[in-house]
Amino acid sequence: MSEVKMITYEPIIFKKRKGNKIINENVDIPPFLDASFRTEPSLNRDYPGITSLCRKSKLAPHLKVGDKVVYITKKGEYTLKFRHWRLVAILEVIETFESHYDAAKWYRENNYELPKNCIVDDNPPLSLNKTTINSQREIDKIEKWYNERAKEYPQFNICKKEYVELENPPIIDESKMRMIFNNTIPGTQNPKRLSGDQYKELIKLI
Repeated sequence: MSEVKMITYEPIIFKKRKGNKIINENVDIPPFLDASFRTEPSLNRDYPGITSLCRKSKLAPHLKVGDKVVYITKKGEYTLKFRHWRLVAILEVIETFESHYDAAKWYRENNYELPKNCIVDDNPPLSLNKTTINSQREIDKIEKWYNERAKEYPQFNICKKEYVELENPPIIDESKMRMIFNNTIPGTQNPKRLSGDQYKELIKLI
């Protein structure tokens, strides 16, 4: 049976000063794209992929075709004066592969651009000026970790975009979050499994 899970991520705009500079200088970097140089997932691609680069065994290895993942931002002010979340994307898994190389073959055979979290030759990470990472040295260090994780947790999940909004996604304030989740604020660094009713309430925000 298919499942729906919800997780948080940090968008470029989370770090306002640096994020705004990146957005203003790079037309291909929208405000709510993931801040990593290996965007997880690459929501600006036709078919994003979900991997274990950021969460190791917590999410990607457990996904199967038909599962959905809801992406909301970390809680922050963003363009407003109060802290809140944003509902940015809903992805549905359409293919799972045993390695990043197998996934890359699918993308290339179907003439789609590789997402940045696909760790294969000829798919470099985003450059320093397109990420909130502070130095090339730090990128090189983390890139080494990512390569190791891609080998340790190789499953690559290709997704279709049920919904994506990278410019001005819907707001989820604390009252709405508590209403949806029975007067609690769910932790979402570890994937939160959603009930059918919870998913329907989130869909209403789109």
